[in-house]
Amino acid sequence: MTNGKVQIAIGKTPAFALVPGERLSYNHIQNRYRIQQTDPYKWYAWKNGCLVFRDDPLKYVFKRIGQTFNVDIQIEDVSLARHLYRATFENESLDEILRLLKMTAPIAYDCPKREKSADNSYKKQHIRVYRLK
Repeated sequence: MTNGKVQIAIGKTPAFALVPGERLSYNHIQNRYRIQQTDPYKWYAWKNGCLVFRDDPLKYVFKRIGQTFNVDIQIEDVSLARHLYRATFENESLDEILRLLKMTAPIAYDCPKREKSADNSYKKQHIRVYRLK
């Protein structure tokens, strides 16, 4: 949020407020939460056609890209998934984002053409990302 407050109550803990620049992460398995300082723009930039990443692991970057473009992206290398990435993409296509990632991160990828089904709809695209050799 960029202004105002949000009142939060988790279980039986006393309610508390989040203010602009704060983000709450909740782990329902461990029943724990963490409040972090964050740049609010990163979380609402999608409304302006932007994807904003600030030292985020590539696993998260590709998850957001996959959600935005409705594609499955699989990272083959665990250490690559932890690689931190910083970028802002503004109204770029999936192809352009992948090309820019390839230029600025140690990755390569296979992006097969989308397949058409018998009913003329397209199957979900699957992209494989691996470490650049």
